[in-house]
Amino acid sequence: MAGLLSVLLMVGSARGEDAASGALEQQTLTGNWGSVRPALSEHGLKPYLTYTSMLWGNVNGGQATGVQVNGYLDFGLDVDLAKLGFWQGFGAHADFH
Repeated sequence: MAGLLSVLLMVGSARGEDAASGALEQQTLTGNWGSVRPALSEHGLKPYLTYTSMLWGNVNGGQATGVQVNGYLDFGLDVDLAKLGFWQGFGAHADFH
């Protein structure tokens, strides 16, 4: 677990080669993290980060009118247990908000 944590901490600084390719040419928005993302995938680990935003508006009536923006950050890890040497066809999903 400590090894995985150290790999994930290095992700932010390992993006150098991905910056050269255009954003529309990449398979993912943040690239392959200096080959860290493919290495994690080979071992059955697929981290993700998603931001969801909602815009709510009350233009007439009620106690107050106006617009409110809400959002949350969602991150987690999908694990392919077959690639880790456990059960074929099984996986795990951990999600945090």
